[in-house]
Amino acid sequence: MKFILRIRFLYHRYFWKKQTKYNSNPDKIFSNKHYLAIIQLGRPVIPLLISDIIRNNNRWFFALEKITGENPVPKNFAGIITAMNNFWITWYNVQQKENN
Repeated sequence: MKFILRIRFLYHRYFWKKQTKYNSNPDKIFSNKHYLAIIQLGRPVIPLLISDIIRNNNRWFFALEKITGENPVPKNFAGIITAMNNFWITWYNVQQKENN
């Protein structure tokens, strides 16, 4: 199951990046059908999103918020991509510790 999830994630991530590569409009970036398909994968995709943030600094904060119903990013850091990603990485690490 994890293998299939990973393949689906990689497929949708590839086309999301390809289709939004030259787009700076957040509405278009985050409403792309492949980005939305990743959100539909639900909670099991969270480790893949966090891993992708760490490796590629991709913008998964909107997807993570939609999937988790949470937003660990303080309002004064909104729009600062690296900071937003770091808050999500910290959130994930705390969740991992609490669940183990």
